[in-house]
Amino acid sequence: MRPACHLARRTLFQFAPRLRICAQRRCLLTLAIETSCDDTCVAILERHKNRSATLHFNSKITSDNRPYGGVYPIVAHESHQQNIAALVKRALSNLPAVSQSQADEEREERMVITDESGRSVRKKPDFVSVTRGPGARASLISGVDFAKGFAVALNIPLVAINHMQAHALTPRLVAALEKQNMENAETIPTDPPFPFLTLLVSGGHTMLVHSKDLCDHEIIANTTDIAIGDMLDKSARDVLPQILLDSAPCVMYGPLLENYAFPNNEEDGGERFSTHHAKEHSENTYGWKVNSPYARSGPRGISSNQESFSFSGIGSSAKRIADGNTNMDETERRLLAREIMRVSFEHLASRVLLALEKAEIKHNTVG
Repeated sequence: MRPACHLARRTLFQFAPRLRICAQRRCLLTLAIETSCDDTCVAILERHKNRSATLHFNSKITSDNRPYGGVYPIVAHESHQQNIAALVKRALSNLPAVSQSQADEEREERMVITDESGRSVRKKPDFVSVTRGPGARASLISGVDFAKGFAVALNIPLVAINHMQAHALTPRLVAALEKQNMENAETIPTDPPFPFLTLLVSGGHTMLVHSKDLCDHEIIANTTDIAIGDMLDKSARDVLPQILLDSAPCVMYGPLLENYAFPNNEEDGGERFSTHHAKEHSENTYGWKVNSPYARSGPRGISSNQESFSFSGIGSSAKRIADGNTNMDETERRLLAREIMRVSFEHLASRVLLALEKAEIKHNTVG
């Protein structure tokens, strides 16, 4: 993640004189494009002089991959090609408006937009930001190619973003957005202050990141096989009744699995974890067991202290149990769904607790 930061820094301030001037006066306006998977996302984000931020536009269009039961690269790529221009056009109409006097004084920093509501003068973005990775190659190319052309057309810099680094900094963005209506925003520190830990969990990634500075991030723990979101989506396809899968609005089946496992929300589960408690849950009258990752053999079932995540074994256990009992009744099926969720998130939490015990993190991390 660190090389990406250095690249972004050079792109912004070494090769973009106009942007450097804007940075010195502490205001930035960007049009952002994200196409790392099956979502086509466009946003307009502005940083103000008082260190607050405004999200002027934020929208996405998700490709329909339901016939395939998962994200199909060609379908996602075609969806990006079909929708990215329309989203950017909508975004441009949400750029900050410029008064006539400002337009005359700052001619190079404004642009004329014509849409359904007529003609208006808008503030020109200082740069275009686009996800360069990680993600699906074909999807990333769609966004990068469009962003390149758009940046050339407006004669503004292009900044390539590692979106996992961006995710790690999202808490500070949220804090900046919350400060936009505060009179003393400039004197209020942006939370969380460095250093801090971020747990990044998605369909493609599961990692624990130690952020020491804006451009200094260390991955403390990463997955050795697949992400927790990917595993939950696949397990849902193996465990859930087909009629429930067919009713899903998209192929992100993880929330569907959670709702099936815990239909009463907070009334289900919520028990304090202990090794004895976990052993009780793993034993049932059906004769199957979802093993915890890195579990050692023995009466106490002690987990290893390996600083990484592993979820493929949980998914394999779920598939083996479901395939071995095609006539599973709803009670057993719901119990299996619960066990998948329990083991997955206990494993997730255990790696975070291990990281918090590290001396360099325990004594230097806030919050």
